[in-house]
Amino acid sequence: DLRLGRAARLRPAEASLHVNLAIAQAQQNKAQAALDSMDRALALKPDWPAALVNRAAILVQGQRYPEALEQLERLIAAGHASAEVLTNHGIALMRLERHDEALASYRKALAATPGYLKALCNMGFALIETRRHAEALAAVDEALAAHPDYAEALSAKGRALHGLERVEEARAWHERAVALKPRDAQIRVHYANYLGDLRDYPAALAQVEQALAADPGCTEAYLAGGQVLAALRRFEDAIANYDQAIASAGSDGGSSKAHHLKSVAEYELGRLADAVQTLQRCPDNKTMGTRALLQHYKMYLCDWSDLEESLARLRADCI
Repeated sequence: DLRLGRAARLRPAEASLHVNLAIAQAQQNKAQAALDSMDRALALKPDWPAALVNRAAILVQGQRYPEALEQLERLIAAGHASAEVLTNHGIALMRLERHDEALASYRKALAATPGYLKALCNMGFALIETRRHAEALAAVDEALAAHPDYAEALSAKGRALHGLERVEEARAWHERAVALKPRDAQIRVHYANYLGDLRDYPAALAQVEQALAADPGCTEAYLAGGQVLAALRRFEDAIANYDQAIASAGSDGGSSKAHHLKSVAEYELGRLADAVQTLQRCPDNKTMGTRALLQHYKMYLCDWSDLEESLARLRADCI
């Protein structure tokens, strides 16, 4: 990292040095520094596809999903629809909870490069999110047939097996994934969620702590920690975790989930006015689920001010 930094300062006209520096910084989870280096490369060589592709990947890594999605769609429109670009496009869509669109991107990535491991693995995750666990298992098994030690696929297999209620089998795959990549925050979060579902709350919190040690800005880790703390009825601590998730997620789908979960914790504490305000600040506060929950809170507050409008919108969404 330092050697490449010196080279970039000594030879600023060489955009490729800045790209290499950015890649090295990204590998060290220094997302903002990586973006700065990539922007210096693009200042020297504007519209360079290789730099734009890597910049989009860094935006995905840094959880800046709306910005990443915009850049990836520009690349695809310009004819740079490689398997890597399409897979990152799917990941950005998935993190924004647009799972069906994500699946379409992964399928395009696999059409461009059959057997592309990253696409297969993330297709598995998207299928899990849409509760198609048997299909997810088939996708990750294909990835593992080509690369048996692919930690992300091992983690996905654990989630798919858990969804199929093959609980003890799932544990072994989660443990293998964590052993192979102990510093991967997402893999730790998947294991934490598994342990939380089994009500092994101390072990789940330990995995959350390890995830945040690896990546202090991991939105999913704060969400997982908040859900475990809420299950323990430590609602104030859960709210603190959800606030961290909101701060780290910006405007993406993780922020919407954090707002929902935070409002439920506030409701459990009897803070109905706070729960209403939290949902009103939610990025997707116009969707059916958010409006229904918001109206539920308002009923307890005897606030009927927008009941007719809310009911009309709910009916329209259901038609």
